[in-house]
Amino acid sequence: MTCGTGQEYWPRLLWLKENEPEIWQRADKIGLNTYLKWRATGRFVTEPSDDFIRSPKPEVADLYTRIIKAAGLVEDLGKFPEQTRSTDIVGSLTAAAARDLGLREGVPVLGGFGDLPAITAGVGRSGFNDVHIYLGTSSWLVSVVPDRSSLDAPLNFSFDADREGAVFALQTGCLAYDWATEQLYRAEKGVLGDSLHDFLAKEVASVEPGSLDLVATHWLAGELPPLSKNAKGIFLNLTTSHDRRHMLRAVMESICYTHRMNLERFSRSTGAQLESIRVVGGGVTSGVWMQMLADVLQMRIEVPRAPRYTGALGAYYCAMIGLGQIADYDSIVDEVPIERVFTPNPETRRSTTGFTTSTASFPRRCVMCSTSSTASTEPVGACFHVRIVMTEFRQESNSFSPVRSTLEQWRQGGILDPEQVHESLAGKPCAIGGMIQALEDHAADAEVVHGTVMFSQSGGIAEQAMDHYLERLIPQLEACLPLDGVLLSFHGALQTTEFDDPEAEITRRVRAIVGDRCVIATSTDLHGYISQDLVRDADLIVGYQTYPHVDFFETGYRTAKLALEAIAGGTLEMAWVPIPMIVSASAYNTLEGPFRDLIDDHQPVDLRNLQERPSDAEQSDRDFSAFDEYRLVVWVVMELAASSGLGEGLRRWG
Repeated sequence: MTCGTGQEYWPRLLWLKENEPEIWQRADKIGLNTYLKWRATGRFVTEPSDDFIRSPKPEVADLYTRIIKAAGLVEDLGKFPEQTRSTDIVGSLTAAAARDLGLREGVPVLGGFGDLPAITAGVGRSGFNDVHIYLGTSSWLVSVVPDRSSLDAPLNFSFDADREGAVFALQTGCLAYDWATEQLYRAEKGVLGDSLHDFLAKEVASVEPGSLDLVATHWLAGELPPLSKNAKGIFLNLTTSHDRRHMLRAVMESICYTHRMNLERFSRSTGAQLESIRVVGGGVTSGVWMQMLADVLQMRIEVPRAPRYTGALGAYYCAMIGLGQIADYDSIVDEVPIERVFTPNPETRRSTTGFTTSTASFPRRCVMCSTSSTASTEPVGACFHVRIVMTEFRQESNSFSPVRSTLEQWRQGGILDPEQVHESLAGKPCAIGGMIQALEDHAADAEVVHGTVMFSQSGGIAEQAMDHYLERLIPQLEACLPLDGVLLSFHGALQTTEFDDPEAEITRRVRAIVGDRCVIATSTDLHGYISQDLVRDADLIVGYQTYPHVDFFETGYRTAKLALEAIAGGTLEMAWVPIPMIVSASAYNTLEGPFRDLIDDHQPVDLRNLQERPSDAEQSDRDFSAFDEYRLVVWVVMELAASSGLGEGLRRWG
């Protein structure tokens, strides 16, 4: 163990010596394990996992010596028993002990060990670099190492002269689960008794992974490093959409994510990439919880037979080694049968909204490997095994035209099936071409799924086209779920015979299929019709910056690049304000004139600091063009001269 908190061995010794001096002076020997062996054999001995005074490892022995000297315990060393190996026979059962235990006199008594090494042996993971998770009242992740300096872990224990255990511990494991069930399901517990947990499994399974973005922490009794004894339990993002099912699942997920944090720390330190991990303890009786852990860790979970009695099995294996029936601890792995296996579920492979103690951020995670990027400062594409659908439905419609834009006209403009898109549009000066290039530049490992692309030259109201598009797009989306992102290339001024607001309707349909955690990014004309409904369902709306339009490619590129940043955890904020103005198309010219000034001189403003109404000197309009530098929709704030022709149009609205 490490030194520094009151939860450790030496501070407790000092407390006993200073606060109960009479007991301290009368005590001949100190140690619970020691006492039991003395009662059994009449001999005072201990073993490495219960000895914090001596160690067969020089570096650990030196640490203990320095602590003992600093604590003023040198004069008391005689109170602490000698050390034997855990597999040594330390004596035989005395007649009195045999009578008390109902056993035969002379039965060999071995050194044994504490709970950590016992469970490590019982799970069959006592070889070097072996790892297991224990999920009991407390919880831990343990790796066996040759010495504690080889892995920077918060806690350690001694196994024997050759190996040590590196411990990433949780003060509260099933304790937090039990607390939540007691508080949230007390009535059911009184009625259902032992069958309560079957009922709870159904309750938790009915909630989607991520608990509707509800985040919990399980720190009900303080926590060990890297946290502190003052850490507390919380529920974050709790809304009226949540109920007790979400709260219970969030608690269970929080424990899974703490183990994931510790496992990632282990992997960074050792370079080891595990394919599976064994899990034992009372918590493994919940198949729902084990599946949750498999999904969060993105790793195969193996549950041995009799997982609640692994410590007793470890003591058995220790005795078998001591009696010569098993060669050594490395041989135990062959003795432990695996009873159940849980693999990451492809239907819920995209991990939930996560909690990261080191950054206190709540990132989106990759659909393919569940690694996360928690801050916008990380490079785009840091993971990036994302799955993204790219599609287009684009036309600028004119309702004054008496000629409808028929499906045949759309076919003349271009209707591309998914397999035609990349070959036809990659590198071309269009929005889809820019999106393809951005993904190749910033997310080379991304899985890009092309959807149907439909484009038509400007014309009258579109007829039948949108039904044709949706009939193809919807099954394409459903076939490749789950998704991290959907890129939609729009014009923003489409009109159809079927819908009054077609872009918003398409985005609504997409959102209903992909869910709230998928990033939906759209590219539009800078003077498109941007409705409140479109803003509600789209995470990003990125506008052209030129008129006449010569930046289709660049806009598509920005759209995809910003979508990747959003998937990686970038913060998104969006505002929608209607401006009472009508401007002729010629006034939107960005080559010269007031609109050129508007594009060139825009200054971004943090939406959180924006007043409800702009001042007379600062007339406002929103601008989607600043997405290449900012992860939020910004407002353009500038002084407009009355002579500009736009000053009155942008007057203070009421």
